[in-house]
Amino acid sequence: MITHRLSTVLFGALHQAVPDRVPAASYAQSYVITLQTIDPDRGRQVLVEIEVGGCGALAHSDGASAQAFGMHNNSNIPIEMIEEELPLTFLGYGLRGDSGGAGRNRGGLGLWREWRIESPQAQLTTNLDRFRFPPFGLAGGEPGALSALYLIRDGERHPLPSKITNMMLRKGDVIRLETSGGGGYGDPKMRSREQVARDLRLRYISAPSATRSYGLDVPVE
Repeated sequence: MITHRLSTVLFGALHQAVPDRVPAASYAQSYVITLQTIDPDRGRQVLVEIEVGGCGALAHSDGASAQAFGMHNNSNIPIEMIEEELPLTFLGYGLRGDSGGAGRNRGGLGLWREWRIESPQAQLTTNLDRFRFPPFGLAGGEPGALSALYLIRDGERHPLPSKITNMMLRKGDVIRLETSGGGGYGDPKMRSREQVARDLRLRYISAPSATRSYGLDVPVE
């Protein structure tokens, strides 16, 4: 975690010397989640996932979305492989709208991922960050979204802390992770209407965000 964060600090300092060559802050951490399923027939099985988030925008482009950046080079485990080997079901996996910081160039999007427990019991351990301090923007750009972790049980969503050790889960529980996006670069009001409209169409941003951050009036449907 420390090396991830140090890199963003160094980028922030270098921005003062070479502002057109340094990106805004990225998610800058490793989202480590461990799920140990407990089943009388299959025994104990362990899944360790390291998720990523959004990269910071640059002076000349938007940030990359849901991409390993900085001090590691992770690739996601295919959903089909996990479901074949462990009593877990994925309910969804995709880009997280409104997670990239607004700017003339928008920060990259984080991701969301949901696991449902199919074994009688399971244990959850996490080592996460960015729950309090979002990735900063540069040159007037806005910060990316904070990370979040939830337990969804019996249809109710319960926020969880960033650091958990061996939290007991039961069959049917759903764990939802939302990772941070990158910071934006430049004044959001300078982003073209065509770019904002495209982000809306692709659901990278919502109508309220288009109005609040970019000043684009969007009809309410």
